[in-house]
Amino acid sequence: MNAKPLVSLLLQSYNHRPFLEQSVGTALSQTWQEKEVWVVDDGSTDGSHDILADWSRRAGFRYDRQSNQGLIPTLNRMVAGSSGKYLALQATDDFWHDDKTRLQVEFLEEHPDVDVCIGSTVCVGSDGVPLALPSQQFLKSSPAGYGFEALFLGKSAVPGASSLIRRTALERMGPFDPAYPIEDLWLWLRLTRAGGKIAFLDNEIAFYRQHGSNLHGRLEFMERETFRILDLHRDHPLHGRALRRWKAAIFSSWSTTSKREALRRLLSVSLREDQARKGLAKLLIPNTLWGRWKRI
Repeated sequence: MNAKPLVSLLLQSYNHRPFLEQSVGTALSQTWQEKEVWVVDDGSTDGSHDILADWSRRAGFRYDRQSNQGLIPTLNRMVAGSSGKYLALQATDDFWHDDKTRLQVEFLEEHPDVDVCIGSTVCVGSDGVPLALPSQQFLKSSPAGYGFEALFLGKSAVPGASSLIRRTALERMGPFDPAYPIEDLWLWLRLTRAGGKIAFLDNEIAFYRQHGSNLHGRLEFMERETFRILDLHRDHPLHGRALRRWKAAIFSSWSTTSKREALRRLLSVSLREDQARKGLAKLLIPNTLWGRWKRI
């Protein structure tokens, strides 16, 4: 490796005051020294600004506060205004292992054909403590890989908190589209359908925090927006199969979140899909018993 490449660590913050110490702290403590850390507060109302403004003065990282613009305009601003060869896009409720950037840069420098490097990601609760084993969906690489077909059919999921992306890959895709607020799924499908490559490191490098206010806690929103993104690829021969698989997976999620909502969707799912049969079992079994069985 010759001159060490600059990495842009771009953190978007909105009402994440309880999590700032871990999130911003682990960005600043990355062992890869050639980095720029930039935090943008998107109009928080929980006192985050005072903490970040003071911290940025003391630690010397770039910090901006803006009126609330939403995630997509903020991401586009930060990508355009940063300088790194590689970019990490992070919400300030998630956090990283100190060696994350170093491990990923070394991998990407050695594999110029790879556009995105991801890795083992631990799911934690609001307190930062790892969740029970059944909730650890990102610890290992998906056997199906991370090509377009695997992602489109929902056989694999990309732990976005762990990703490091080549700037050239983002430039090929153009700016994020505000019409599609699940920006990571929108990007991964467009990138891989165009031939982009995503590679998984077995190293534990990131921590994804599950709590009530992040996107994946809003199942109805996720359901609607996921299908809108899938429909962008309606010309693909696997589109019908993708819809069946995603409907089954979302039905399974509703079966523990709201049995009434799951019942409304029951007739629209195909019981040929494993996730639909799993969802039916969860629908019939009380949540307390299902949770107890899952912990065995």
